[in-house]
Amino acid sequence: IVDDNCAVNTVKFRDVTDLEFFVKDGREYVNANDMVLILEDFIPELTSQTGSSIIGADGFAQYYTVGSEVQGKTLVVTLPKDAAYAVYDENGVCVNFTTVSNNNTTVLPAKGKIALIGKAGDVFAIELQ
Repeated sequence: IVDDNCAVNTVKFRDVTDLEFFVKDGREYVNANDMVLILEDFIPELTSQTGSSIIGADGFAQYYTVGSEVQGKTLVVTLPKDAAYAVYDENGVCVNFTTVSNNNTTVLPAKGKIALIGKAGDVFAIELQ
């Protein structure tokens, strides 16, 4: 451990990497092997008022949790060109990934998570039915 924000790998094993921790816009992230991961505590809940989501200038995917207000509802997402979304159940099992399914509607599982994946500036229109 180098400091509060950095841990350096000192052994040469497969899948072991340096870790850089950082805070951006009040959310805690870790950069590991060129993957940026968000701490689950900082993932906002999708609500019936969430009408759209925009990928920020950093290009980070946008994540949401599925709370009791929206569980069981059908999520309909209008995708930007070359973008995708994925929905995971409470165990982390992917129940829909639009790149594979080519289906932009998903019944939201209880305690699930949603990932909106695209490039900086992409706007995802979100509808709950």
